[in-house]
Amino acid sequence: MKKIRQITAGSCGRLVLTGAVTLALAAAAGCGSSSGSGSTAASSAQAGSSSSADSSSLADGSTLSDDSSLTDDSSGDSSADETSVAVEKSAEVKVADYDPSKYVTLSDYKKMTIDILSSEVTDDDVESEISSELEDAAKQTDVTDGAKTGDYLNIDVTATVDGKKAEDLSSTDYDICLGDETLGADVDKALTGAKKGDTKSVKVTLDSSYGDDYNGKTAEYEIKVNNVYSYVTPELTEDYVKENTDYDSIDAYRKGVRKTLEEQNTNYNRTEAGTRALTEIVENSTFNGYPQDLYDSIYQDYDYLYTRYAQGMFGIERSELISDDDLKTEVENAVNQALVVQAIADQEKISVSDNEYQKYLEDNYMNSGYSSAKEFQEDSYETALRREILQNKVEDWLLDNNTLNEMTQDEYDKKYGSSSDSLSDSDSLSGDSLSDGDSLSDGSTLSDGSSLSDGDSLSDGSSLSDGETLGASASVTTEQ
Repeated sequence: MKKIRQITAGSCGRLVLTGAVTLALAAAAGCGSSSGSGSTAASSAQAGSSSSADSSSLADGSTLSDDSSLTDDSSGDSSADETSVAVEKSAEVKVADYDPSKYVTLSDYKKMTIDILSSEVTDDDVESEISSELEDAAKQTDVTDGAKTGDYLNIDVTATVDGKKAEDLSSTDYDICLGDETLGADVDKALTGAKKGDTKSVKVTLDSSYGDDYNGKTAEYEIKVNNVYSYVTPELTEDYVKENTDYDSIDAYRKGVRKTLEEQNTNYNRTEAGTRALTEIVENSTFNGYPQDLYDSIYQDYDYLYTRYAQGMFGIERSELISDDDLKTEVENAVNQALVVQAIADQEKISVSDNEYQKYLEDNYMNSGYSSAKEFQEDSYETALRREILQNKVEDWLLDNNTLNEMTQDEYDKKYGSSSDSLSDSDSLSGDSLSDGDSLSDGSTLSDGSSLSDGDSLSDGSSLSDGETLGASASVTTEQ
């Protein structure tokens, strides 16, 4: 069957996989799923022989997470070509073991006009969010009167081509949504009206999307229906609100949803505006070299991350994913931004207290894939986490001490481009998307205008997941 390429909202109104089954997909180019704790922030820059699951990271606090473990020792899951990765990682350095004023002359960061997107929430936004929450609360129910468009079927598929079983076109315990033509229109037609326990046979002419070996050949599918089911979405009623939310009426529920969306918009818009402001300062400042320790630290972390990602996900060398020159450019940009952050922090006496550091651990350990703040701390470099917190505080200072120019969505899109122009599937990273100018906590930025969002598909069929980031030079493709 076709490789699973991407996640789309099909006729069932829920996220379903398009393309047919590939038994080897679970390997995801050598990145087996792991239920272990993630390695976030600076933790990937620690011991070189450990396996990191859920979120590989740069030593500055930015993360790479895709529910897959990219192992760098022979004891972990390996890719199809038995590729293993062993790259030396950087040592921990102090946040400010240098005087940034020796290396950077700051542009005027106190008389800026910073564009910020309005956090206004419309009635349509509220109703859309409520609809999504109701859909999330949908309950599965068995269908006994025959499958129809919009119903789901759990099936076992055995495919035969040229009289032999085609293992890569066969699968068991596979779910499809009738109407999405996951296995093709002929299969959907054959399964319409099917009930639990039925067995259907159907012949399908395979096209070029199945590969040269199958193109033009006929596959005979024998499909056993294990179950037919659907999802029933609850109606918005006063009783539903009282029983399933923290509110006692529909009106109060709507007001609560609006407030939550406004807070989310404000937080995201401030983050984006702060990042753009910091990027502008970096672009307009003058640099005179850099501390070698800082450069070496960031370079080793970037090289390590890209190497693991290239070999673990694609089975290629790091230089095939990002060239030495492009990597050097990214690192230099990261170093420059780190210098600017520290220089502003020094001038404005901005620092990170122990309480702020502990609060960061408490607020972020779950999203970073850990079971406790203590585990997060033990698996991370304190220096890198503090550097990330410091950049956040500097960006907040820039917003609080400069003129903000609030813009409507249309105005903002006209000036900066619509998010729909970037590589995105409307899913977000915990509600956010990485876009042009968004920064990693070490100071690097995505500077080509591209955006990577939760669920965006990679060329091997795997997907980007919450928290996963790539530099602007990384090559990400999708099959069409």
